[in-house]
Amino acid sequence: MNLILKKFQEWTSVEDIHSKRVSVFENVKNIPYKINPGNVVPDEGMVRVLSEKFGSCESKHFLLGYMYEKMNLKVKYCTYKFLWKDLNCVFPDRLKVFSKDLLPEYHLACRIKILNKWVLVDCTWDDGLEPAGFKVNRRWNGLEDTVLAVSPMDEVIHKNIVDQNLFVREKRKNYTLQDNKAFFKFIKEFNDWLKEVRVG
Repeated sequence: MNLILKKFQEWTSVEDIHSKRVSVFENVKNIPYKINPGNVVPDEGMVRVLSEKFGSCESKHFLLGYMYEKMNLKVKYCTYKFLWKDLNCVFPDRLKVFSKDLLPEYHLACRIKILNKWVLVDCTWDDGLEPAGFKVNRRWNGLEDTVLAVSPMDEVIHKNIVDQNLFVREKRKNYTLQDNKAFFKFIKEFNDWLKEVRVG
């Protein structure tokens, strides 16, 4: 946790609360996105995203939510069911093939209370992915909803981070061995493609 606290102090060294909020968002957002196979435990995910310098939507939003809570902001953890084939980006042909038969997955984002309003904050896609059409949230104003990273089929708002983590674990228990093999194959191709996008 020392690494998390060190980064928290670094990213909140600006003076006013509005600037702190934006600084934390921008720094977490620009940790390069990468799908982590399997389930992620919140405490472990927060450390890994900083030490490995990449993270999934889960680990990035675990970290974002934790830091906002340390700033005394109220945080809600929200899960969005979606299909990878519906992602708003320009998939290469090989990924179109891999994604078309995948089962629904579960995206994590946060809502934070700002001026008595629950604001959606989604820091999933880093700036380097914009050339491929990803919904990158550039220059968030710190007050209004960001753009959700996925096209949601529904939204589930959880009591806390533990409830969210258990919810997703239960959903993934229904996947068969064949489902997981197909997803892991997609993960490798998707992560490799993200590297190509960032290089240009």
